[in-house]
Amino acid sequence: MTARRATWLAPLLALGLLFAGSTAQAENDLLKNVRNTYEYGDYAQASKLAEDLLASHQLVQERDLVEAYKLAGLAAFFLNHPDLARRHFVALLSVDPDYAMDPFLVPPAAVAFFDGVKRDNQALLEPIRERRKAMAEQERLADEARRKLLEENLMRQMEPNRPVLVERVEVHTFVTNFVPFGAGQFQEGRTAMGALFAGTQLAGLATSVACFAKIETLRNQFGTYAPADVGTAENLATAKWAGLGLFGASVVLGLVDSLTHYEPTTRTLVALPQPPTKPLPATPGAQPSAPALPASAPAPHAQSLRPVLAPWATQTSVGLGLALRF
Repeated sequence: MTARRATWLAPLLALGLLFAGSTAQAENDLLKNVRNTYEYGDYAQASKLAEDLLASHQLVQERDLVEAYKLAGLAAFFLNHPDLARRHFVALLSVDPDYAMDPFLVPPAAVAFFDGVKRDNQALLEPIRERRKAMAEQERLADEARRKLLEENLMRQMEPNRPVLVERVEVHTFVTNFVPFGAGQFQEGRTAMGALFAGTQLAGLATSVACFAKIETLRNQFGTYAPADVGTAENLATAKWAGLGLFGASVVLGLVDSLTHYEPTTRTLVALPQPPTKPLPATPGAQPSAPALPASAPAPHAQSLRPVLAPWATQTSVGLGLALRF
């Protein structure tokens, strides 16, 4: 059915193109006849032929309309019909408000009459001139858009596997800067610095808690120490306060560092995985294979550990701890 339709559509298209070409040629011949009659000096016949051609509305090209109005106006001018000539010249200027007569081809009297008509209608011609400029600008923008579209399609044909980049925006909360254990650094993506502050604070806090627990085990039932344990208790107390000082200093430094490097948002470009241009043919009886991971995605066994803050609770207490998440 498709082949049969194409068989009888081809002659129709050829016939349409032939008819359009013959119509355009006929229009050119009619305008050429008006011009030849005017140049021969038969102004009355040229005026009649031009008015008949304009009344038939066969002229669609701007240059043809301008030429027909010019010949009709000049013929009327030389026939001493200034009102009719003025009407044709105004119609010409409504098509092309910036048109100017060629002084080498048109007598000075006709040029002066045409320039007077243009000068008398400047206020009415300005909106037409502005509209033509706007249409020219729209046409320029349309041509530029078509050119870019063709260039983009050409580039995609030349580089079918070119990745598509998208922008990923991460929003950072300001309150996280005041959370200890490197939370502000981890939020900003500076994992090494976050791990340093988290480790330092954990070490100081763990030292202080361990020394406090050890000191409590050295006390007797009266809350005092045996003479042999006094020195050990004093050393443990010193280590306890040192660990607590290390924890506090690390928290303050981490807070200052986090506020210094804080950014409300982080923008990164991520390449989207592209589908294969030509899928592989399916083999009968073959098991479907798992989809391949994109180049930017890490392997399943190459996932890194990421420290995160996690709340914990028991029957008697609550708190905030540091957990490692895969």
